Amino acid sequence: MTEYSEERLSEARLAAAAAAAEVDRQELVAKLCEKEGLAFASLTEDQLGPMLVTYEHKPVGELHTTSPSALHNWHARRYREDGSLSDPTGPYGTARAAAASLIPRREAEPGPSKAG
Repeated sequence: MTEYSEERLSEARLAAAAAAAEVDRQELVAKLCEKEGLAFASLTEDQLGPMLVTYEHKPVGELHTTSPSALHNWHARRYREDGSLSDPTGPYGTARAAAASLIPRREAEPGPSKAG
């Protein structure tokens, strides 16, 4: 066993807190990925974010707010291919509007020609 050190104890506590936060995040993502369509939920009890967003069983991004009110200034950040977050878009008036902005755009599907 190593010698006791207040610094090591502090570092271990920080590492444990970070690991616990990551477990909470992954559990929330798993729960959201079970849902159909657009789903989002806050990582915090006050519902002011950050919020994780999934669409069709896949994580698509996060929502953040700079406002003390849950009804104003929501910003959406899409997950990039490497897992990092994009620059924020917004502000949106509600968390739902910000979440909806993260729905991936579908390419135009070829359909019957309307030319006559």
